[in-house]
Amino acid sequence: MTGKLIDLNRRFRPAAGNDDRRFHGLFGHDKLSSTWSDLLAKRRVVILAEAGSGKSTEFERQQAAVASEGRFSFIVTVRDVADAGLEGAMPPEKRLAFGEWRASPDTECWLFVDSVDEAKDQGHHFDGAARRLADAIAGLEERVHLYISGRFTDWDKTADQRSMEKWLRLPKLPPPPTNLGEEVRATLDRKERKPQGEVEPIEILRMDPLAAWQVRKFAEGVGIADVERLLEAIEHGNLWSFAARPLDLGWMVDFWRAQKRLGTLREMIEESIKARLLDPDPMRRRNDPIGGETGRRALDRIGAGFLFCGKDTLRIPTAGLDPAPAETSIPLEDLLPDWSDEHRLHLLRHPVFDSATLGRARLHNDNEQTLRTYLTATWLQRRIDDGCPLSTVFDLLFVDLYGYRLVRPDMVEASAWLSGTLPAVAEALIARSPFNLLKHGDPGSLPIPTRVKALDAVLGQLATIDRQKLWFIGDSLRRFADPALDPHFADWWLKKHVISSCS
Repeated sequence: MTGKLIDLNRRFRPAAGNDDRRFHGLFGHDKLSSTWSDLLAKRRVVILAEAGSGKSTEFERQQAAVASEGRFSFIVTVRDVADAGLEGAMPPEKRLAFGEWRASPDTECWLFVDSVDEAKDQGHHFDGAARRLADAIAGLEERVHLYISGRFTDWDKTADQRSMEKWLRLPKLPPPPTNLGEEVRATLDRKERKPQGEVEPIEILRMDPLAAWQVRKFAEGVGIADVERLLEAIEHGNLWSFAARPLDLGWMVDFWRAQKRLGTLREMIEESIKARLLDPDPMRRRNDPIGGETGRRALDRIGAGFLFCGKDTLRIPTAGLDPAPAETSIPLEDLLPDWSDEHRLHLLRHPVFDSATLGRARLHNDNEQTLRTYLTATWLQRRIDDGCPLSTVFDLLFVDLYGYRLVRPDMVEASAWLSGTLPAVAEALIARSPFNLLKHGDPGSLPIPTRVKALDAVLGQLATIDRQKLWFIGDSLRRFADPALDPHFADWWLKKHVISSCS
């Protein structure tokens, strides 16, 4: 389920080192985003996105679109260029067309070079491929529109960017002949002189997540008959973040077709993790040294590490010094010290990670710390299953202070998630802060008796709850609701009026 023939009109934005905003693209695009129409007018562009984002599909589609207009257009892979040079990476008929282009003065071509990450998987350095590209277009640089793709986590912001500047930047333009009369008139008129010899810079862009209208277009394109029901189910479960990439949509559509529904938030998180721990490339999947369960346990450790250490991102190894501040990031080797460097890099290449700032990666679908708190809960559940005393876990989640039974502030969401599998944690949370079971975790996966106790306790505390908090839990309440709760509403309604009359 790739949506290969569906034009989703993808959007792009600068991959700036200080651009750490997380919600680009989910519900629309702003003026900073570019379309392919904008990109095809540029001459040097690197497009970064994570696995499953559709980079290769986009390159194939755009190369075909340019060629259909009668213009010279070619697509190759970084790996093949590194092995055989640019022309050697092309099929025979394309080599003939490339020679025809070289012999056509002033004619431009559009060259798409896909997948820096695949080349690195095969042991190639990007610098070697960039040098071979430069050799192939030497003397013709200004006639080439060059586009290179790669995974965000495989792009070395120091070494790879240096290779782009060294080998593939446009040559500097010679200054035009000086017209002394114009220079004098410009000086007398106090006109600002335009800088001479400027060249178009290399642009490093990131691919935006899919917006809601693109999700609709994808669903229609793959033949979903009841698109409106699917979109309503996504909205009902607030599952838009699970539809951010074509890969995500692929497994979501498969789930919908098989089940005629979308699952609870817990189900969808587990399904998405399982899908994204598989490399979308079948060849690389066969050679992946990280099994599903091994990768799953590693993710639990990463999520728990983020939460306990107060970090948001992983630092990606780069060549040279890393100038970015480390306050919100943590090296992966600190969380997986027993893993080899090779296996840690393999894990980073899986679509379970998203790009953050340059040199950083974050957990996919962790926009509001939902995933890290879920992974922390599953990590704690594993500790209990392995024999860790429940009292030790309680010490991490709860605290009794000056006679008050409290939930540790940074563990509120993790305790709500853990309540779905550990009744003892649910009971403790209901006794301390029952409202958190309505608001956090996945209320839809809580057993009905737990939901009844939680809502009963919340109504008992209604007079003390800040009413403004109720404005922001609509999504959670939709998940909490269930027809099995109907028999209890008469008692709850009566309790509400009794509390109101006493307050």
